[in-house]
Amino acid sequence: MRKKSLLKKILMSTGAFILMMALSMSQVLAAEAPKKLRVAYITILDCLQLYVAQERGFFKNEGLDLELRSAPSGNIIQTQLEAGEMDIGWSSAMPVGLAHSKGFDFQFIAPGAFDLKGHKYHKIFVKSESSYKSLKDVRGARFTVNGIGTISHLGVLAMADSFKLDPSRLKIIELPFPQMEPALREGQVDVAAIVEPFATITLINGVGRVIYEGYYPVEAGDLMVAGWISKKAWIEKNWDLARRFMRGIEKATDFINQKPQELPDIISRNAKISLDLAKKVTLPAFTTELKKSEIQVTLNMMVKYGFLKSPLDAKEVVSNLLSMKE
Repeated sequence: MRKKSLLKKILMSTGAFILMMALSMSQVLAAEAPKKLRVAYITILDCLQLYVAQERGFFKNEGLDLELRSAPSGNIIQTQLEAGEMDIGWSSAMPVGLAHSKGFDFQFIAPGAFDLKGHKYHKIFVKSESSYKSLKDVRGARFTVNGIGTISHLGVLAMADSFKLDPSRLKIIELPFPQMEPALREGQVDVAAIVEPFATITLINGVGRVIYEGYYPVEAGDLMVAGWISKKAWIEKNWDLARRFMRGIEKATDFINQKPQELPDIISRNAKISLDLAKKVTLPAFTTELKKSEIQVTLNMMVKYGFLKSPLDAKEVVSNLLSMKE
């Protein structure tokens, strides 16, 4: 009996010690200083995940303290990442593919904005009183995109093929998105590829009407327009930080899909647009799942239209950190 009593005391003592150690470790983790993470983004609707995760404390809950820096384009962000000025940034699939072909090691670590059914936030406009009824009618038209070599430009070339047009006969004009509505109104261009929120502004002002919605032809399928990237070398050295960031983005994505009624306020504050406009815009789709085809479609088009000299597998531009379905 004495031995059993002694054994019981030892077991109780051991259990108490383990519990104390567990509590102590929990307190240490809770008291750990947040990890600094420098993130570059563009002040657009596409970066909604970042706004939500920051405002709702999802990054903070992952032990992250984000230093945010706004940039005018994905190309600038890539330059910042390469220079070591930022850790993670926002970029569309096309410049990531172009950079990879030049020897840079950028990879996606989290899905971003998707062009899916019901979320066609890139729209092709003609002037309200234009005689053009569809893309079949725009032969020889003056067509504006936000830049040569952008995903919008790529989509226009693909749609020209789809609608039996000669892409070489389209007169492509580069204009920033905010300048497209005035150019359409003044007759400086005939057709404009406009993204949100400028697309809704164009509709509200009665300047243009939509003749096509989406980046690519319908037969191309769904696509991830852009997402969160970093350098492969940085990811390998900072695997834990990258995973924390990814979890914050995933929580934000779930919030976006579960609580759409709370999004206009967040959009208005962060994208710098009115609350009324934030309630009317078409948002990109956001999902935690990524299919290979949703990136491969862009890379294949880049080869077809001469932006890439040789085929590029989507696996090369997606980190092993990010699960991608075939």
